Amino acid sequence: LGKMGTVETSLPSGFSGRVDGKPGIGYVGNILGFSKDPDKTMSVDYFNPGVKIEGFHIGFKDGTGQVVQCKNCASEVIDTTSHDDTTASVRSKSTLGGLYVTQDVSVGYYDKYFTTRVMLKNIGTTSIENVRYVRAVDADTDKDQDGSYWAWCTVVGTIEVNGWAGVGCESLKTGDYGGIEPPFRAKNGGVGAILLYFSDDPRAKASFDVVEDEEWEYVGPPIGWIA
Repeated sequence: LGKMGTVETSLPSGFSGRVDGKPGIGYVGNILGFSKDPDKTMSVDYFNPGVKIEGFHIGFKDGTGQVVQCKNCASEVIDTTSHDDTTASVRSKSTLGGLYVTQDVSVGYYDKYFTTRVMLKNIGTTSIENVRYVRAVDADTDKDQDGSYWAWCTVVGTIEVNGWAGVGCESLKTGDYGGIEPPFRAKNGGVGAILLYFSDDPRAKASFDVVEDEEWEYVGPPIGWIA
């Protein structure tokens, strides 16, 4: 509980959904605008296509040095959107031993991004250390437009150099297809679909790896992390 996306086939009224009636909805974008592209010729779901990894991981070391951790372990999710507000928001709550975590996710009507604000608090009676929060996603950037599950990922910024941390994943390029331009790039002036994770928290670190399965073990395409 607490991850983004669903594989249900029936969507709420007003949701554009994925191209060709594909099931579920993760994080869908359309550079033309949903209302201006009813045929969803440019709609991509960045999170849902492979339905492998999208979620959060929390953990710490207790007083004995034991690592305590869990993933997608929210105990409650609350719709915090105000009536007639143009910003939608949701709060999830997690408790792991003495560690209490809230995540407030919001997205404005005209936004091209969502914001996650994380609070971690020790509510126990003993000290804990090495407290960690990680958000990770297997970025299937253009798969919904006859693209690939694979993507090119790179760390685009670090706190030390840029004052912010970021990791981006971009859909495959023409050279990766033997000189044939991928469908999404062909329709988008040669520009691929890009997903970026960004944080300006001075403790943040961005990275990527090839972790993809349910246990986050190596089995395939790269995944972007922000911690």
